[in-house]
Amino acid sequence: MIEKPKIQQIRYLFFSFSRHLSHAEALKAHNSSRWWKLHEACLLAMGRCKQLLNDMIVTGYVKIDLEAFIRQVPLADLSQFDYPYLVCQAALFAGRFSRLLSIDVNRIFLDGICQLLEHAQHPIINLSSLRAFYYYCEEVGVDQTNDVINYLPRIFEGILATMSRIPQSAYIWPLESLAILISVDENFVSTIENRLSPLAIELFVNYVQDPLINGETTAIIKGLVHNSKVSHLIQERLIPLVQSIVDNNSVASTLPRIASSLAFSVLDLLTTVLRSLNPPINSNLLNQTFPVVIHLLLTSDDQQILINGGECLCAFLSCVSTDLFSWNDPKTNISSIEYILQVLAKFLDPKTPENCCTFIGKLIRGFIREINKTNQPSLLGDTLGQILKAVLAKLQSSQVLSVQQSLILVFAHLIQNNLNDVVNFLTSTPGPQGSSAFDFVMYEWVTKQHLFSGPYDIKVSIIALTGLLEYAMTNNDVRFQTLIVPGDQIIYHQSGQSISHRTRSKTSKQPEQWTRVPLVVKLFKILVLELQNQINTRKELEEDANFNDDDDDDNDDGDDDGDNKEKDNDDINESNLLKPTDDEATKYLEQKDPDAFNDPVMQVDLLDYLKERLHLFARHAWFNIFQQHLNLIERNALQKISILP
Repeated sequence: MIEKPKIQQIRYLFFSFSRHLSHAEALKAHNSSRWWKLHEACLLAMGRCKQLLNDMIVTGYVKIDLEAFIRQVPLADLSQFDYPYLVCQAALFAGRFSRLLSIDVNRIFLDGICQLLEHAQHPIINLSSLRAFYYYCEEVGVDQTNDVINYLPRIFEGILATMSRIPQSAYIWPLESLAILISVDENFVSTIENRLSPLAIELFVNYVQDPLINGETTAIIKGLVHNSKVSHLIQERLIPLVQSIVDNNSVASTLPRIASSLAFSVLDLLTTVLRSLNPPINSNLLNQTFPVVIHLLLTSDDQQILINGGECLCAFLSCVSTDLFSWNDPKTNISSIEYILQVLAKFLDPKTPENCCTFIGKLIRGFIREINKTNQPSLLGDTLGQILKAVLAKLQSSQVLSVQQSLILVFAHLIQNNLNDVVNFLTSTPGPQGSSAFDFVMYEWVTKQHLFSGPYDIKVSIIALTGLLEYAMTNNDVRFQTLIVPGDQIIYHQSGQSISHRTRSKTSKQPEQWTRVPLVVKLFKILVLELQNQINTRKELEEDANFNDDDDDDNDDGDDDGDNKEKDNDDINESNLLKPTDDEATKYLEQKDPDAFNDPVMQVDLLDYLKERLHLFARHAWFNIFQQHLNLIERNALQKISILP
């Protein structure tokens, strides 16, 4: 709901606009050159208030013939070439409000910006015209832009002409326009592929160290790969680029060279390509680039190359595993599976630096998952046991939390489908210091669970621990009762003294001490603690939603980028804001780890899941024992869901 003070303010604003525009017409009639400044100021101010104006017009709080205004002011101003800054604001304004305009008015607008691209001499007019086209596509929606198809050839030529006249520092707007242009019509893209693909690759190579240009050229290549009509063509064109990072002699002389030290950027691009393409993969791309990735992973010691190469290998497994598992190296007759096992062996070697191994757990999980999808577990043979033993060895030597988390999650994933087999395997496998691997893994897991990060990993871990607790309670498994692990930290506090931070000196004199509890009790305590975390997170989201509702109108059109991200407030409600997929960490996961984002586990509401499971466990005989070990925070959490009075 729009507040009454804002309604009054916008009415005063419209009154001010009308007065300034009338004054501008009077100045224009007297041949004063100052009139255009009033037009520009009004268009700029109204553009900055775009979202609020939209809301006012849609809800009927303000009566204005927007189409008539746009015809009379911004569209008429597009021909004022003597005043380039006015032309820029006119184009941007019309693009911003294109969603509210009729097809006829939008056609006039599109024809106008094409005229600007073809005839304007000032580069800033060309850039603003391209930005206005970008706004148009954003506002109307790419799937609703049929009317723009006839203008695409002129806009494409305008983009190329503009880029030939501007410095590198101004490339972003043309590249963003190019990226959105290729998403409008697949058929048109097929007619320009022979010009666009080489340009995109050349820009990628020449400006590989510029993160902004690199990001936009990657987006363009991604769009081409996703286009079914040109996907195989762009894949073919990318092969020499990937090969160039290991063998410059194999590259055609027309392709710009890329420094071997920047190979990680090419690997990142290849990962994007694999994630974007629709199967089947171009067989040449697989045959020529997979060996390059394997070669770099097995021979390089560069941290960034190894990390990006690992992510690229994960993309091969996730996106083209069917083709990959049937592939053999024609030179050595080594299968893809054997190569992947060699990579795993290298990164699970305790001697391999840990800062290069953050992806290893993800790679192992993806490898096992895709092997299981083939319904041919014999492809692994006895190798799975060897991999898990190597994971145990790496976990034992690891000192980096992110690597430890990644390795522990390997067992968490396996437990979801093969709990009994995993527990028996760990129990029968020797661990360090004479204990079993089960004791070692569970000790490491439960003592580090509260340090885990990432919505996906936390969900997988908590669900696996829930399964283990249910298994232990149902089967009265002594393995979960005899293993003693840390429970709660003991805080020493003398009467009359305030609790202070623990310094190194205090820690050396009085080391941290913890209560000791059976593993089965610790599992229950972990679930209750995560319940409290989820309750706190939900409360924070509710507070943020309420704050954003109150503050939303104050942030209208703070900058150009903000224009593209604004949503109609009527389409947003509190329940949507509280969905896990709207969490910033989850959005980051969607971009960085699509496999995790698309896992059905991500659809689990962890708060509801824990409520249901804890209510079930509270009816079990073990609950009386659990109660004896609960601390105040845990009791409060259970009271909130009505398990304890």
